[in-house]
Amino acid sequence: MKVLLLILLLFFSCKNKDKSENKDVKNPQKTIKNADIDFNKLKLNGVLFFENKTSDCNKILGKPIETIKIVYGESCGLNWENADFETYYKGLKCEQYKDSSCIKYINFKNNPDLFVNYETLKFSNSTSLDDMKLRYPNIKSYSVFDNGTAFSLSLGDGVDDKIILIFRNDKLVEFNYSIPC
Repeated sequence: MKVLLLILLLFFSCKNKDKSENKDVKNPQKTIKNADIDFNKLKLNGVLFFENKTSDCNKILGKPIETIKIVYGESCGLNWENADFETYYKGLKCEQYKDSSCIKYINFKNNPDLFVNYETLKFSNSTSLDDMKLRYPNIKSYSVFDNGTAFSLSLGDGVDDKIILIFRNDKLVEFNYSIPC
């Protein structure tokens, strides 16, 4: 009886292990194939989500260099319809609404200490074009001004927002959260 119970226990534990391993393997392949990114998993320097509290932004990044009131009709592609300010830190631009902030733009050249974590990936000033092609072999690149190369990563089906990565001299220099007008 004990032997039968042990065999059944081993059988079911192996069966469940196979299911979880297959699930883990499928997710990275889907991400690579479709070049989709889950916006809610992006973190600046491994600690600050892209949508966060302005007070948290200030704790981690320090006092903003400049805060500019948004003039409606002159700005488009805003995360919030009622956004109040664009807040600038060294190498970084945020959109602010009340006590909420959304990171919109990172310039790794102006602040090489910044990086973006996404699951096991790290986007920084040392990320190369070859790194992108290895991670996202099916992604299409296009030429941009100043002899740069850009990649566009989707935020999923039915979402127009994108992450646009701009490379110059084979290194990542800009990380943009793009919202169409």
